[in-house]
Amino acid sequence: MALLGAGLLVSALLASDISFSPAAFTGCGTGYSAETGYGYEAGYGTCPTTTTSPATTTTEPATTTTSTIPGGAGGGPGGGGGNQPFEGFGYRMVAADGGVFTFGNRKFWGSLGDRTLNKPIVGGATNPRTFEGYWMVASDGGVFTFGDAEFFGSLGGTVLTSPIVEIEPTPSGKGYFLVDAKGRVYPFGDAPTDIPDARSLTLNKSIIGMTVTPSGKGYWLVASDGGIFTFGDAGFYGSTGAMKLTAPIIDLGATPDGQGYYLLGSDGGIFAFGTADFKGSMGGSKLNKPAVAILVAPNGAGYWIIASDGGVFTFGTIPFLGSMGDTKLNSPVLDGIN
Repeated sequence: MALLGAGLLVSALLASDISFSPAAFTGCGTGYSAETGYGYEAGYGTCPTTTTSPATTTTEPATTTTSTIPGGAGGGPGGGGGNQPFEGFGYRMVAADGGVFTFGNRKFWGSLGDRTLNKPIVGGATNPRTFEGYWMVASDGGVFTFGDAEFFGSLGGTVLTSPIVEIEPTPSGKGYFLVDAKGRVYPFGDAPTDIPDARSLTLNKSIIGMTVTPSGKGYWLVASDGGIFTFGDAGFYGSTGAMKLTAPIIDLGATPDGQGYYLLGSDGGIFAFGTADFKGSMGGSKLNKPAVAILVAPNGAGYWIIASDGGVFTFGTIPFLGSMGDTKLNSPVLDGIN
């Protein structure tokens, strides 16, 4: 499906506030409690196996571009799109080369699009306190900061046994977690160090994503088969770990109340659990490129699905603010951040 968008590929390349330094990791909690909600694998607890809202219905695809968002100033690779306010909504996209594209009222604070990286970018996160800055993380654990997102340490220069796959901030914006493909979690800043992780488990599939609870005292880890692992005060509301999927799970997005979550398949399918309200998906539709990220609106009124070509699909009562779907990108989009 061709998706038109009003965002333009532009760049100010304001990467002067990048921070990148050797690790400042202080050990996180170890161990594993096989309580209800702490896993889905056979032998790892007694979590419910019911799954809801299979992503087989395709409604409200974002094929209409109703916003007019002028591109930001400047030109070159890895730049940002428009940054005009639209009812308090906005989103950003992060590409594998560190390029950043912004839409709605989200400002562009710089990118890595003009730099040579040791390893590709694998994730990004917005400062949840202000939305005025963001972090990016590379697969080697290098952390890059922009805007008012502070640097609290990284794993750059550290020999890792598994690549980093995601970065997630604490609710205060004064810390963040990094997680690797084996489920080991590395806390920095004010991120708690006493929360267990999945490093001691035998996983059927690799961990691909993470989301922190509203309190910052727990988190969900998700594997590519949709297995959900909960730690701290994160509740277990279901998984697709026992289901045969038509496409691997690629992302996890929690509801604002922390009482539910969405799983996104690379085919655009959506699985909703707990208080997550299923509002439609791209499952069953032909996509030009795979889906890579789901962004839940801060008010819970809907969600955006982002594809690797920068295409955006909007569901619920939230606006479409633009996309990169009709623009040739230097590197694929791999994450979306609020």
